[in-house]
Amino acid sequence: LTRAASLEVQGNSVKVTNLTGHKLISGYPEGRRMWLNVKWYDAANTLIREDGAYGDVSVTLDGQPLTVRTLLDLDDPNGRVYEAHGSITAPWASKLLSVGTPGTMPMGFDRVTGAVTSTLADAAATGTYAESFHFVLNNHVARDNRIPPYGFAYDEARVRNALPVPETQFGNPGAGGQYDYFDQVPLSPPTGATWAEIELKYQPTSWEYIQFLYLANDGSNAFLADEGRNLKDAWLATGMAEPETMAATTWGSPPAGCTPDETPETTCDDGVDNDCDEAVDCDDTNCASEPTCAPPSPCNGNGVCEPGEDCLNCVSDCQGKTSGKRNKRYCCGNGVLEAPEGDGSICDQNP
Repeated sequence: LTRAASLEVQGNSVKVTNLTGHKLISGYPEGRRMWLNVKWYDAANTLIREDGAYGDVSVTLDGQPLTVRTLLDLDDPNGRVYEAHGSITAPWASKLLSVGTPGTMPMGFDRVTGAVTSTLADAAATGTYAESFHFVLNNHVARDNRIPPYGFAYDEARVRNALPVPETQFGNPGAGGQYDYFDQVPLSPPTGATWAEIELKYQPTSWEYIQFLYLANDGSNAFLADEGRNLKDAWLATGMAEPETMAATTWGSPPAGCTPDETPETTCDDGVDNDCDEAVDCDDTNCASEPTCAPPSPCNGNGVCEPGEDCLNCVSDCQGKTSGKRNKRYCCGNGVLEAPEGDGSICDQNP
């Protein structure tokens, strides 16, 4: 990832250059996204504003409160998020309805409350299209601002149905031309800002995608009935796909007294604020994925399957069988209170 892109400040703009041989980010996105995170500071090194901020959001899932980590403002006017958005067109939605697909099939959910925001019937009535994470059913690209690679030709991209959407982005080359392999992003410094820390972030799987797969799975397909829950549980248990920093640079001049020697901070155990963001070692979000900053394991190795331990995170204490036929699988400590398994100490090996 750290070799996939570069950042270069040019006046009040930052140039994001694609150093790969494919679109940046690559592939059908499946919840993947890349964005610019910009922290603006004044002369006293006080944070004035953060663009593309990522952090804790309180949501409701299954009627219970839950804290997840995601982009705080998906419509940040000063933000730049790179991703592709699939959709279902109104004619295709009408066709799906005609062959028996329920009109109540959700197309989207409120990311905080989980309430259905649109249905297949709504999509059929739009006259245009409706965005959706139903990747198999999607037949239209609503938006695609992923940065093209070097030499990305308009004519070839059109044949392969791979044009940016809208196709006028990245230099708008038209027939016979080649797209820019970079994005020139205007910056909007707030009043009083003297310097800024700019990072290009990448996240492999977003909360919005995980939530959709969980809520949209109605269990009607026995083979896939539990997969939405399984993916949601795995995402929550493994750090929520915390973003990685791909590239970083600064705008302006940091105040005297702190000269960053790492941007972003990568040395997370030296007691030094290496990137001058007033966060040292594990208190710096750049260190979140470092082993030295990982939370303690719930597995204590005492041979007893206790609350918080299961066959995935503590195989030494908890029995389990996670492969083979689904009705033969089991996992002690899986959160399902059963007798005599409910105390976490005995495994009855039932699904």
